Amino acid sequence: MFFEELGDFVENLPEGDLRPRSFGGPARLDINELAGPIAAMEVGLVLVDADDPDIAVTVAFADVLQVGLGGEESIAEHLDRMHLADDSHADLPMLPGMWRDIFDFNELATGPTGLPIAEVFDVAPETIASVLIVRDIFVDEAFRGRRLGMLLASSIIGRAYMEDPTPPNLVLGVPRFGRRAVERGDTQLLPAARGYWASGLGLSDLGDGIYGLVTSSPDIVTANNAMSKGLHDLDSGYVKVDVAILRDRLSVGDPSLWPRSQGLLPRLCPGLHGPGDLVDDDLVEQFEGSLDRMARVIGSIAEGDFPDATAEVATIVRFYAEDQASAFYNAAEYLETHPDFEVRSVAVYFDDDNLAECLALTVVAVPE
Repeated sequence: MFFEELGDFVENLPEGDLRPRSFGGPARLDINELAGPIAAMEVGLVLVDADDPDIAVTVAFADVLQVGLGGEESIAEHLDRMHLADDSHADLPMLPGMWRDIFDFNELATGPTGLPIAEVFDVAPETIASVLIVRDIFVDEAFRGRRLGMLLASSIIGRAYMEDPTPPNLVLGVPRFGRRAVERGDTQLLPAARGYWASGLGLSDLGDGIYGLVTSSPDIVTANNAMSKGLHDLDSGYVKVDVAILRDRLSVGDPSLWPRSQGLLPRLCPGLHGPGDLVDDDLVEQFEGSLDRMARVIGSIAEGDFPDATAEVATIVRFYAEDQASAFYNAAEYLETHPDFEVRSVAVYFDDDNLAECLALTVVAVPE
């Protein structure tokens, strides 16, 4: 039986069962990918129960963006659209829009504000074929201290590039120890995290908190060695887990037992599906609920009851940007491509949740 999150495993344990468990290899990756100009991937590290190999549990998670360079679409604009579809975190590295400034249309930004790729790696930026952005890595607390995050990161890099490291590809991330550094504001954790990840994967400092490696450099060997060592450790030993502690966490509703479904991790950028993709049942239910609410508004003005009132359904469209001018520019471009929409009201404010300027338009569709 495969449990996508640790909480599901704990819930399915026999009542009163406090027997310690051991988990180990062979480890495997569970990947959910949303293809597009920028591929978004949810990756899970799956371990098996030493006493029952038929039981497998996801114990660590990673969220990755893979950006192909040299296409026809503006990467920065596409990242902005993904950002709007995944605006649930104040933890900036998780949000796609945080990475927009390192791209110039469909290439890497190499000007004064770009990454110093040539200086750090001695590689011509124009030869880089793609960029792998590691947004977040989460290891459940019961499995920490065994370098599973390092194993997961190096496995993702190896899957993407190890078979063919040429042409060079760039791997980027912001080394940290997850939400502990964000929530507690523990400044001492930051340099420790950078040292841990940089030494373990052979990352180089690119400034502004961003670290990376190029797959054609010797550093990729370090990543490969980390993966090989991690797999060997799992095959030769196991991670022992105290089930009593897991049950205590379950009893208090610890959301980190379900990091994916409880929203602790980035969403897979919903709203960017192609026409052939299936629609999620939750989205269908949400859409039906919206229709019911719209019908309620329209029906609230019965003919003759309020002769001087009318009802129409309006929608709020929000545009986020670093400055108000950019937000207005994006809104103008949106309205130009939707001439059948009319604006009923405009509001401008700073959105604290997204740390960005917001222009909110109340629009209605003009009847054909």
